[in-house]
Amino acid sequence: MNSAFRGADPRPKYVLAILTITFVLANIDRNIINMLLEQIRAEFDLLDWQLGLLSGFAFSAVYAIAGVWISRLADRGDRITIISISLTVWSAMTALCGMAGSAIQLMLARAGVGLGEGGCSPPAHSLISDLFPASKRATALGIYASGATVGLAGGFYLGGWLGEAFGWRVALLAVGLPGLFVAILFRLTVKEPRRSVEQVQSQTAPKQNLVDAALRIWRSRSLRHVMVAAALSAMVASGTITFVPSFLIRTHDMTTLEVGTALAVITGVFASSGVIFGGWVADRLARRDQRWNAWIPALAKLLALPGMLIFFLIDNKVFALAAYALPSFLSGMWLGPTYSMVQGLAPKAIRSTAAAVLLLVYNILGLGVGPIIIGGLSDFIRDVYGGNSLRTALLCIAPISCWAAFHYWWSARFLREDMKNPDLDLELAEVL
Repeated sequence: MNSAFRGADPRPKYVLAILTITFVLANIDRNIINMLLEQIRAEFDLLDWQLGLLSGFAFSAVYAIAGVWISRLADRGDRITIISISLTVWSAMTALCGMAGSAIQLMLARAGVGLGEGGCSPPAHSLISDLFPASKRATALGIYASGATVGLAGGFYLGGWLGEAFGWRVALLAVGLPGLFVAILFRLTVKEPRRSVEQVQSQTAPKQNLVDAALRIWRSRSLRHVMVAAALSAMVASGTITFVPSFLIRTHDMTTLEVGTALAVITGVFASSGVIFGGWVADRLARRDQRWNAWIPALAKLLALPGMLIFFLIDNKVFALAAYALPSFLSGMWLGPTYSMVQGLAPKAIRSTAAAVLLLVYNILGLGVGPIIIGGLSDFIRDVYGGNSLRTALLCIAPISCWAAFHYWWSARFLREDMKNPDLDLELAEVL
């Protein structure tokens, strides 16, 4: 019998823990380069828009597209094997980044990291949704999502420490290798949980093509707005994460180690807590009204904006970093509720595909475009703003979070109705 039909794993908390560790490694490997951009810029003589392309689009475009196609396998195949292979690929490609002899080679290796990481979150979301009931799903997905901020903190610290002590090449080699051992551990200690009746039936049902699956997802009015909100949220988050280290180095004359340590503490403590808290509070409030899953991200986005603007505007580095703590906490609160809404609104047979479509939208439009926009704007206005061009570009993109808040609020109008019909067999609704 196919491994997809084995008995349920009796240790869902262990599976969640090792999935979260895997996601931590993924985010260290994808984000450490942001701490190393100034060294890479100096070696290869790159402009800011090229740094945005290297750190963002080169990774995210391949990551998002690979995630969609790998998710189709995950909806019908062995998700454990898929995650194990993916972890092996992205870890090896991260190490290869450190061996790049040119900016083009580094960009291709970054694309390889994206190819591997495309097989991580979609099957992981599907596994967690099978292992935890709907009443605990936002919390579980929030814990998993906290791997992004923990990994980001690890990338900041390791990038700052290893980059300053040994250079950017050694830093990339060092963080890539541990994933190979975790891939073996994951494959040997986790088994495929039993799928639901709907998912089992889908194994023998006629295979739905990707376009049909995407159309079924699009028919949910609330899900459409959630996807747009996630893309806008990712644009702000990714652009900020990419260039905040360079901003602190250029504007506040901080060393790589100082920046890495400071951002690791802020991200590891405040951002990680915000991601977990967002999922936890959403689970509890959504028991009374499911619309809280959308309202919480909307409120968090609006409340985070003033602190973010203060962070970019203040000239004292100590006060600036202190101001960054609150928006770091609030900015991650959208992840758990967003993932929960997507999994709750999507048909069970295509949950991995729904997660991949979410990743496609917010990786290409958010993580891919955001850093290029900021880098390009910084280059464009450099003659006018000089050393403050990057600060000005970051200030310009921050208010986009209000646009994201609007779409979360709008999705809440349809959320309860759409949650009653998770199969999404609706007529095509009007499109805004």
